[in-house]
Amino acid sequence: MVINAARAVAERLLADKSLKTETDRVQQAYRLLFSRSAESDETQAAAEMMKSLETPSDEKDLDAYRLATMIQAMIGSVEFRYAM
Repeated sequence: MVINAARAVAERLLADKSLKTETDRVQQAYRLLFSRSAESDETQAAAEMMKSLETPSDEKDLDAYRLATMIQAMIGSVEFRYAM
């Protein structure tokens, strides 16, 4: 369930043409999931985490995989539980 939800959010963010950069997408993910903007250190940490991920060989969409993995971490956070 969490994997599918994270992937759906990632695909939604990637489909939004107004979100031109990775930072834009991270900011929007924070707004959607935490109802706030990401701090600069959070944006940087998210970018570093996504860049460090190894993509499974059967994964067709690198950007969606990395963004969905970051969103899974957000969904698993304490802040997400209290933002809902």
